[in-house]
Amino acid sequence: MNAPTRHCKLVALAALVLLAAGPAGADTYIVDRFDDSTDDACTLVIPNDCSLRGAIIRANGNPGDDIVVLLAGTYTLTIPGAGENLCRTGDLDVTDTVLIVGHGPELTAVNAGGDGGVNDRVFDVYAPGKQLALRGLTVTGGSPDTGPGGGIHTHEGSLRLQTCTVTGNEAFGGSGTAVHSTSDAPGDLTEIVDSWITGNTGQYSTLDVGVARIERTTVSGNTQGSSYGAAQIFGEGSLLLDSTIEGSTGSTGIPAVLIWGTASVIEGCTLVGVGGPALGVATSGSATVSNTLIAGWCGGGQPTSLGGNLESPGDTCGLGASDLVNVPDPGLSALGFFGGPTPVYQPLTGSPAVDAPVAAANCPDEDQRGLSRPRDGDGISGAVCDIGAVELAAPGEIFVDTSECGFTTGWSEVVP
Repeated sequence: MNAPTRHCKLVALAALVLLAAGPAGADTYIVDRFDDSTDDACTLVIPNDCSLRGAIIRANGNPGDDIVVLLAGTYTLTIPGAGENLCRTGDLDVTDTVLIVGHGPELTAVNAGGDGGVNDRVFDVYAPGKQLALRGLTVTGGSPDTGPGGGIHTHEGSLRLQTCTVTGNEAFGGSGTAVHSTSDAPGDLTEIVDSWITGNTGQYSTLDVGVARIERTTVSGNTQGSSYGAAQIFGEGSLLLDSTIEGSTGSTGIPAVLIWGTASVIEGCTLVGVGGPALGVATSGSATVSNTLIAGWCGGGQPTSLGGNLESPGDTCGLGASDLVNVPDPGLSALGFFGGPTPVYQPLTGSPAVDAPVAAANCPDEDQRGLSRPRDGDGISGAVCDIGAVELAAPGEIFVDTSECGFTTGWSEVVP
């Protein structure tokens, strides 16, 4: 499957990105060839002596933090040999702290070739106490013959995705067709920020994470064959903030979000059921929910409401007097690009989610696109917070704030 294409305008070259993103004192390897090899000289003066695989091999062997810089283009893995864990065959094994920086998910992709490629995932992390961080690239074509994690699998260590697209991966032998990162070692954390998880296929869940912070991210358009949640969150104290999560297709009863861990926080989100619940809380889990739009119903256990939520069309989530329930129609657009790096469901004019007084008490500072809240979306009642991941701007207002992401999408001009 090809990565989704979106128009963008880059506002920083890789060198500038490194100034903002790279840890001080880190060694840097600039990948200057697109073929798959173990060439790890990475001299900076001899051309074509640094492959992506080779750069990771170098970073794994160099104690401390390292940065791998990718050019615009597609890096396709072609060396077969799943099950090897030194990054010489199959997927890209990471065993130390590495930041891999691309030019944006529209321009830079790492592709494992899908079924018939290396028959392995794209990235495999064996890094206790360390972190793999990916910024500004697409991860696609992962197709392991066995096990979880179609695109990315974290055995030990932390994972951070920022401004990434994870698409076109599959895993029929385990969960997490896009990402499986459920390490429960102390300090291990999965962070997914300003990213889009879409078009992944498998038997079980799309996203499986342990202790997690998922922020300004969309999970949409995935397919799975079982009733496990599209996004499953297992870790205690996980955060789901200003994000849009919709259920997967392919089987009935799939929750968009399924909470397994305790003390999870859901704030300023839009959760959309697709033939199944929008939100499920397992008997082992617990969650608070605030200023969140639940388009569908709650299955299994119920969250604890902190107010400012909306459930449509029923009243199954155990929400309270500071929420809106039994709303016949939430008044949302189709999923699309309305600014920011990911698609969202934007509230339409007249939506009950717009300028909702119940949302004022817990109003997040920004929406999923980085737009400051609150705004006067209906042009009548003044600036009041909207319910859900997206704040409707005032009539005629055009804005964008995607400086952190390095590109703009869906906007015709920039307004301070």
